[in-house]
Amino acid sequence: MLAGRVARAFYLDERAQVDIAADLQLSRYQVARLLAVAKANGMVHIRITAPSGIDHDLSKRLAAVLGIERAVVVTPIDPATVVEELGRILARELEDDVAEGDVVGLTWSRATISMVQQLQSLARCSLVQLGGHVEGVSGMPGTFELLLRAAQVSAGRAFPIFAPLFVGDAHTAQTLRQQSSIRTALALHDRLDVAVVSVGNWAAGGSTIFDTLPAGIRTRARDRGVVGEIGGRMYDQSGAPVPEFLDERIIGASLEQLRTARRRIATSYGEHRADATIAAARGGLVGTLVADVTLADAVIARCAEIDAPGE
Repeated sequence: MLAGRVARAFYLDERAQVDIAADLQLSRYQVARLLAVAKANGMVHIRITAPSGIDHDLSKRLAAVLGIERAVVVTPIDPATVVEELGRILARELEDDVAEGDVVGLTWSRATISMVQQLQSLARCSLVQLGGHVEGVSGMPGTFELLLRAAQVSAGRAFPIFAPLFVGDAHTAQTLRQQSSIRTALALHDRLDVAVVSVGNWAAGGSTIFDTLPAGIRTRARDRGVVGEIGGRMYDQSGAPVPEFLDERIIGASLEQLRTARRRIATSYGEHRADATIAAARGGLVGTLVADVTLADAVIARCAEIDAPGE
């Protein structure tokens, strides 16, 4: 369709209307009219987003109190765009960190979905799921779709895990782990160069798995001291694994495998994830943290309480 050709030339190729008119033997008025038709027919969608920034001073303070290599604190003007902005920064971090031939692991979260959607380029690498399948929420892509999209950008190879993140019993989990493609993916967890994870806190609405577990397990885990989870793996306030409730049923990377990755990029947001984020950092699960201002302020305040004399 001519309107589509004109729209691609103008919006994607950034060509001047006069040049498009000359190439297609049209008048400038006809080009303008075709651009209007492309908008009206839904071929072109224009989106204006409020600019966001990075609070560099707060980023340094957050890294210092957590004892991690680096933190990036985003300052979105519109609170509704927090996940989008986290994804933008995550995408840039991943693009900068990945080298050709690396093994890169991804977990599912809203932030990692946003990250993959905003990837512009990525060195050719092997991309592996860090955990079994998590269903997309409200039309969001699932874990497998996320991995394939990243592999397309990289022109690298994808290693999916064709199984749920966790199953009903240990025997089923062990049987699935022995399947050829799953065994191959799981073996790559021992060779991770870069791991991108999201911190979940042990409460309703703050974790990938919390709401899917029986109430009894949720309560017993909390009583045992669980404060957070990454990829379904629970940990306590020191960042130490708490394996007894779910680990034998999970098909995915262990906390120890994540801890040994060369680069550990984590994302977390919202003040309700402060304790889970502190624990993950102190347990060696975070190298670079991408966070929002709300979380950063809450973490700094909470660390001051924890580290205060007499605490």
